Amino acid sequence: MSCSARNSITLLVASLCLLLSGSAAFAQEMPSDYQEVLKYVDRKGDFKAGVLKINIPRSDLKMTIQGVSTPTPFGFGGWLALTKATDGSDVMMGDLVLLQEEVNPVMSALLDNGIDVTALHNHFFGTNRASITCMFMAWEKRRIWHIAPSLLWI
Repeated sequence: MSCSARNSITLLVASLCLLLSGSAAFAQEMPSDYQEVLKYVDRKGDFKAGVLKINIPRSDLKMTIQGVSTPTPFGFGGWLALTKATDGSDVMMGDLVLLQEEVNPVMSALLDNGIDVTALHNHFFGTNRASITCMFMAWEKRRIWHIAPSLLWI
């Protein structure tokens, strides 16, 4: 598994753990648990309309489509979004851009820990490397915070 895929999984796991564990309050509009997620993963996020979105680019991939160099924002970046449901529970959704050899270990880790894989598909044909997008979703009620011990070793 590539370093970037491991980092993406670590980002996902850390976000889940911090989101669901609660934290000290901050005097800002963004929920304190979301601020703790950003602090822990050392990334900036975009908080709008009650949703925190964190980009997970695969800048380690040098992709070409039919021989033309293609930048990450053209479809080779993942993301993670967190929001509060109407009942106060947390909802998480996102996409991970994976190489073919990363699909099985990442999907297994997600599924084994109660995170639904909602889609797995290619975005492009004619690329120099096969990249696959894995979409996922999870809810707090499933107690998904327990994923951390099984994935932080990566």
